[in-house]
Amino acid sequence: MKQPFSKKKRQMGIVINFSSLILSIILYEIFKSTGFSGLILLSLATLLSACLWSFISVYARTGLWAKTHMKTSKLDEREILVHSNALRISYSIFVVITLLVVYAYALAEKRPIDVVIAGGLLYFAHVLPASIIGWTERDV
Repeated sequence: MKQPFSKKKRQMGIVINFSSLILSIILYEIFKSTGFSGLILLSLATLLSACLWSFISVYARTGLWAKTHMKTSKLDEREILVHSNALRISYSIFVVITLLVVYAYALAEKRPIDVVIAGGLLYFAHVLPASIIGWTERDV
């Protein structure tokens, strides 16, 4: 259900969402070769909980997720313009970040990219348009 959420709170939730996602992927990648201790698993669970909480707070409750995944025939002219601009920016950011990740991973290791990184990039691709709208728009 759509609830009012101030721009500052949305921006903080977006930062928490991306930070917890990135930190959990980095933590997983660092410790997958050395083994997982109880503290590492607890840290991963905490980071993933923060990611889930911020997703629910910022994207689900505000309606950003539904709006960015809505058919354009259900949007008015202004919403179509905002939506297409967010998709354009998202595509540019996603391509650059994905290429940087692929190149960095290829230079650092001789293994293929892990499913955790691929899943993180897939999640990133889905929330990025909503994040751009949530970050820039005054009213959502």
